[in-house]
Amino acid sequence: MPAPWNNWYHCMGNTYGTWLPGDPRGFRTRHHREHVEGDYKFPPPPGIYDDLFERSKQLLKRPTVYFPAELRPAVCRLFADTLRDDYKAEVVELSVGGIHYHLLARFVPVGMDPYEHLENLGIKLTHARKNVSDSKGAHTPKAPPRGGGGPRPGGRGLSARGRSTGGHSTRGLSAYDHDPVPRRILGLARSWVTHELKQRGHFCDVPAGLWARRPKVEPIRNRGHQLAAVNYIRRHATQHGAVFSQLL
Repeated sequence: MPAPWNNWYHCMGNTYGTWLPGDPRGFRTRHHREHVEGDYKFPPPPGIYDDLFERSKQLLKRPTVYFPAELRPAVCRLFADTLRDDYKAEVVELSVGGIHYHLLARFVPVGMDPYEHLENLGIKLTHARKNVSDSKGAHTPKAPPRGGGGPRPGGRGLSARGRSTGGHSTRGLSAYDHDPVPRRILGLARSWVTHELKQRGHFCDVPAGLWARRPKVEPIRNRGHQLAAVNYIRRHATQHGAVFSQLL
C-alpha cells in the first residue's frame, strides 16, 4: 500500500451495531480472513448471508446507536473541534449522519515522524486496548492511556516484514495504517465525543461507547482523489447528514 499523499486520509466509521457481518449492503472481515461476495457498491446476492447477519445481531451486547437528525450538527461540531483543538488534526471535511461518519483529515504534519507526533501530543502507542479512565472507572477528559507492553521508546523494533519501526511494533496494523496515528487519534477523539454527549444528557442509557470498532482509514493517493473525497463527503448534506467544511 503506497504512502498517503501529503499525509491525507479519508476515514469512515459507523455507530455501534449498524454495520455487522452478514449485512445485506456488503461487508468485509478483518484482514480479509474470509472472501465475501460483493460490497456496498455492488451488494452480494439477496439472502446469501442472512444466517450470519441474524447471528451477528443476536451477539450484540446492547441496542444499536442512532444519531437523531437534531443532534447531528452538535456531534459533527464536537467531533471536528476535538480533532483540531486537542489532537492538532487538519480537518477539511467531516460529515455525521444517523449511523456513520466520513472524515478527510491530515493527522501528522508533512515531514514529521508519526511516532514523534504522538509523543508531542502526549499519546503512547500500546498493544493493549485500554479505556481512557481513572482508577474509579470514570472518564478522565482527554488523558491518554499509560504505556503498555512492547519495545521501550527509543529502542529498535522490527515489524513482521523486518522493517525498522523506531522501537514501536506494527503488529496488528493493517495495510492502511502502518502510520498508527489516524486510528489512535480517532479512537481517543471518539471516546471524548461520547463522554461529552453523555455529560450533556444524551445517550445516558447507553452503558458503553457509541461507535463501532476499527474505522476504515484510507490513504489519499493524489490531489484528484482528495477533491473527490471532499465532494463525496459534502454530498452527505443532501442525505440528512451534518457537514463541517474547511475550504482547501
